[in-house]
Amino acid sequence: MVNETERGGTVIYPVAQDTDVLASDARRTALRLMTEKCLAGYRIVREGEVPNVGRTADKAWMGQVVMDKRWAVQFTCKE
Repeated sequence: MVNETERGGTVIYPVAQDTDVLASDARRTALRLMTEKCLAGYRIVREGEVPNVGRTADKAWMGQVVMDKRWAVQFTCKE
């Protein structure tokens, strides 16, 4: 969870491929965090890929930058 408020927040998780967005273990973990935060349920406000600052690859890549995809889910808790 990268942003948490009293009534919701935003979770971000890594995505290896576009096909992993809905079926990944990381998404299941994100949904679990949302469920724990919102005992009466939650509503997804917005979700989508977010830009990621590249991380330096190992020495074999001679300093090239590798970009990992990240997916964000913004949610609010139901009352």
